[in-house]
Amino acid sequence: MKLQVGTGEPVKALKQQLQQVCGEPRFKQRLLLEDGRPLDDAASLQEPMELQLVVLCGFSGTSQAQVNELVEEAHQNRILEVEQLLHRPQDPDLATVTGWTPLLTSSVQGHLEVARLLLEARAAVDKSLPNGASPLLAASENGHVAMAQLLLTSCSKIDGAMRNGETPLYMASQNGHLEVARLLLCSRADISRTRMDGSTPLQAATESARIGIARLLLDSRADIDLADVIGCTPLIKAVIEGHADVAEFLLAARAAVDKSLPNGASPLLAASESGHVAIARELLQLCADVDKALLTGETPLFMASQNGHVEVAHLLLEVKADFSISRTDGITPLRVARQRGHLDIVALLESSSKNALLSPR
Repeated sequence: MKLQVGTGEPVKALKQQLQQVCGEPRFKQRLLLEDGRPLDDAASLQEPMELQLVVLCGFSGTSQAQVNELVEEAHQNRILEVEQLLHRPQDPDLATVTGWTPLLTSSVQGHLEVARLLLEARAAVDKSLPNGASPLLAASENGHVAMAQLLLTSCSKIDGAMRNGETPLYMASQNGHLEVARLLLCSRADISRTRMDGSTPLQAATESARIGIARLLLDSRADIDLADVIGCTPLIKAVIEGHADVAEFLLAARAAVDKSLPNGASPLLAASESGHVAIARELLQLCADVDKALLTGETPLFMASQNGHVEVAHLLLEVKADFSISRTDGITPLRVARQRGHLDIVALLESSSKNALLSPR
């Protein structure tokens, strides 16, 4: 068989051509001169010559120490050492006792050239940790765009999830890696795929205050009001975390202002309970139900009074929150404020009560 290789090209290039013929990567090929000496991959081919191709079957016997060595060299981005170990030839998919393969650790670190070598040696692109974390998920979690692109080009499963349901898109969204998320969405990642608890990539982004990711996901038609298994929407998660800018963004994108948890907790109640004044004001400007209560009767005003959030209580009273609504056990906002020693709120509620009595009917 004759193959055309340019003068001065390395043996490596010839072996890569031969892979199409013999079906094995260059690490399992040996090209021998007429006297039996093997040619190094880095050697140059200066003139036409006769060579003998030997294809090695299987891999060399490998101890756990040798497995660990290849994983460590990949982790440290030692390209030449990785190539030497692959020439043993060593199986690139052998893992440490905790499940780490060379490709996984290089994906975490973003070591692109090492990953290319491992993939050339036919490392399994989706071999994962025991928890299901794949190289693509590791690259996405750590924001390595070029690595994610390489793995996707090598046919990695784009929605391959961990045991808890977290996908590469979920991890990129949670950690704010905008370009990785964009790449995954352009490659048709499932935008509605949820974690086991029902949390979506949009919820992960809003909970972590990643507005850029949230905007990208909504532009890609993510469901803005999709709730997790306990009923939390992206808006409620943003409110609970106190991310006023995220809440404002979601409300501008027309998130449902009063969509509540099964126990009746609305975004306004969550803001009032935690004392998030700016969020409460934004919700009220969009006509949130000021008296929407829990199943046990607590209103936003009750929660603000109970927790001593005087500025929120004042804001609620300004828009005519009903201070007479009691919890199902009969306790009113005024009474709970007295019980908790929030004297400023007691004074505020007593003043509101007095003004109500004096105002004409």
